[in-house]
Amino acid sequence: MRKAVLWVRSIALMMAAMLAAGTAMAETIRVNVGAPADVLADYNKWLGGRDVTTIRDFSGEGSRRDVVELALVVQAIDRADVDIEVNFVGMNTAADILEGIRSGEIVAGGTGLWKSDLSTFWTDLYITTALVPRDSFEAGFYTSPDNFRALNVRTREELLNLSAISSRQWTADWKTLSGLGIDDLYDTPEWPDMVDRVRNLEVDYLLAPFQPTEGMSLVLEGDQRLVPIPNFKIGLAGSRHLAVSRNHPDGQIFNAALHLGLLLLKEEGIVDKAYRDSGFYNSNVVNWDIIKADGAL
Repeated sequence: MRKAVLWVRSIALMMAAMLAAGTAMAETIRVNVGAPADVLADYNKWLGGRDVTTIRDFSGEGSRRDVVELALVVQAIDRADVDIEVNFVGMNTAADILEGIRSGEIVAGGTGLWKSDLSTFWTDLYITTALVPRDSFEAGFYTSPDNFRALNVRTREELLNLSAISSRQWTADWKTLSGLGIDDLYDTPEWPDMVDRVRNLEVDYLLAPFQPTEGMSLVLEGDQRLVPIPNFKIGLAGSRHLAVSRNHPDGQIFNAALHLGLLLLKEEGIVDKAYRDSGFYNSNVVNWDIIKADGAL
């Protein structure tokens, strides 16, 4: 706790110094923050016209880990008490968002990325305090409710004989699944393609954070859904952070404000509550068997 307090004070002092040096804003700074297009659609559905800065219950229709992360970005900027207006822009893939941050096309990404993916590009971006601390990320093996073979697995060996789909661009997921020795592991860069192939029984499962819905179902368009294979979860190593552009003209002040706001939200317990309300930190799976790959990350 003392270390966190010192971090907050140091960032606050840095912001004060920046403002004193002439970066005080005479008018509102408006910035674009990238988000996966499907996440942004769910965010707007979940928000439903509410003032996001006042929300303290992060549950509700459309809530999930990356949806509440967008809310946390806006709340962090608000808590930092700077006049910055965040506009989310939809982008196709995590790779597109990262490239936009590096080039300065957007000021930041609105959802967390693995630190191992960001560290390579430290000359082009700032890395915030961790949203998800190291080794705190657990996910489910999500399958079609019609995939009875997958839903009836009882052992690790049976689970690993199933087929999986992910993206090489999601390095933590891909390395972990590869480290499990799965024979049938398919690669596609976009989330909707993964969902369609699992839903259509072409592939047995994909990895997804646990949901706050009944049965922890992942609700899709048209009242369709995917469900977690019971009694198994997977642990992904590493921590997840937000990335801010060093090459955007407002990157420095946005980074200082975002970092300060996130530290305050973490100290107040709001970040953890958002993840609990969204189902990401899920008490229903505490006793489920956790699958880990030796040396995956």
